[in-house]
Amino acid sequence: MVFGVAPVFVHLGLANQLERNECLVLAQDANYVMNKANTGTVSYEQLKDIGVNYVIIGHSERRKLFHESDELINQKVKTLLENKMRPILCIGETLEEYEANKTKAVLKDQLEKDLKEIDSSLLKDLIIAYEPVWAIGTGKTASSQTAQDAIAYIRTVLGLLSSKTIANELPILYGGSVTPDNVSELLAQKDINGALVGGASLDPHKFIQLIEAK
Repeated sequence: MVFGVAPVFVHLGLANQLERNECLVLAQDANYVMNKANTGTVSYEQLKDIGVNYVIIGHSERRKLFHESDELINQKVKTLLENKMRPILCIGETLEEYEANKTKAVLKDQLEKDLKEIDSSLLKDLIIAYEPVWAIGTGKTASSQTAQDAIAYIRTVLGLLSSKTIANELPILYGGSVTPDNVSELLAQKDINGALVGGASLDPHKFIQLIEAK
């Protein structure tokens, strides 16, 4: 069992100093530009300096609220991998795309753009999180079968972009209204390796239940 927390930037240093055993500390984002002034951002170098090596990239809120493009996300993922850090790349479709049966097309497009021109040998350090946008913070969740089908398709696309070995071994998480009530069923699916939890993880009791889920 491996689990982690992704506090806001101002608490990263403190979190990384705590006695935490198997708990990883993740950053919620990172700037890919090195040695340049980028007011209001935190660079990957600064994160490495305080011992943070895992970074969430392309979260749906950043794509929507900060208008982060796939091109920008690609630069971030590429830079992190080239500097021996581990990006957690978030991809997923909107409600409109889901209802129009465009889930596979959206996932394929995002993967192709977000992983463009990245050496396939580096992808072994990538983590992917499938987060259907329509199921984030809405109380809705994809059924375990829907999540499994989407993640199995992600592995198929990854096999075409890299190799079947990498695609089969790469960790893929599900994120989208994960709770103590549904996490066990989700994790029982063949291709789901873990969960990217949002609101439920803010409640200490639910957080413990999630960690203890079988």
